Amino acid sequence: MSRICSNIRVALILVLTTFSCSSGLFAQQKKPFDLFEQPIDNRVIYRHFERRATGMMQSQAEDAVASFQEELLQAPRSSDIVEASLTSQRAAKPSEVYRHMVKSTVYIGELYNCGRCDRTHAGFSGGVVVSEDGLVLTNYHVLESRDTGKTEGIYAMTWDGKCWAVDEILAASKNDDVALVRLKGKGHKFYASPVAAKAPVPMDPIRIVSHPFGEFFVMTHGEVSRYARMRKKRDSAAAKKATWMEVTAPFGSGSSGCGVFNNRGEVVGLVSSIRPLFRKPSQSNEREPEAEARSPYVEMLIRKCVPLDAIDACFASPR
Repeated sequence: MSRICSNIRVALILVLTTFSCSSGLFAQQKKPFDLFEQPIDNRVIYRHFERRATGMMQSQAEDAVASFQEELLQAPRSSDIVEASLTSQRAAKPSEVYRHMVKSTVYIGELYNCGRCDRTHAGFSGGVVVSEDGLVLTNYHVLESRDTGKTEGIYAMTWDGKCWAVDEILAASKNDDVALVRLKGKGHKFYASPVAAKAPVPMDPIRIVSHPFGEFFVMTHGEVSRYARMRKKRDSAAAKKATWMEVTAPFGSGSSGCGVFNNRGEVVGLVSSIRPLFRKPSQSNEREPEAEARSPYVEMLIRKCVPLDAIDACFASPR
């Protein structure tokens, strides 16, 4: 009899343990990572996106990547959306601006096959939600695939760990490196930051939340340095010169498409690219080491961002 009771107790413990573990798993799925109360774990965020997006990819159409790239090529410069109709949230006080910026920042990842293994990998870049109905601003080059044979899909993840497919590309400009897309989440209310009504001027403070080199939701700050008109290095000589907002706030590879904010948490630009300025020391300069004299080095970085004017042009009625 005692052996039977013992076996019952063991079985009961196993059932309770299983239920407890299952409950913990469900809770983890509901809130896969914490961006505010716990230190950010880059690997957890990356692996979560990789798993969720790969699962979503299984149900996409066979020609989805080619169709997406064709849609990007054919997208108009402006959408039919009136900018004043955008719905968003605002930080109630200065202490809430950090959370506000993070919650409107998205992770945009390109799923690809490296060709060396069977696993699907995810790249990382970003964007910013500017309307509660799922409108996201990002760079043109974030959505552009350089090798459609390896690209398997492009998906977005919001701050709460939910993954979304891109429903449509509403506006895009390769020259200005900007795109406006809608996430496939009909009926879902996204957390969004407002687009600023006024562009910052040189020496105005700005903040950036981005994902440099897979370090997710990193906040940096600086000032607007200047506005300059030039072609991007990779563009053809025939490409129209674009205006760029240059800033002193640091960002890196993986930051592309993420929002540039003013101190009120309004979007005033998008991260685009970095231009390194190289210098080759004179061979006759005896004060410089021999190795240094032979090798060019980066003397300065110009950090280029999509300005507010280029963002406004994505909408039918700029403010």
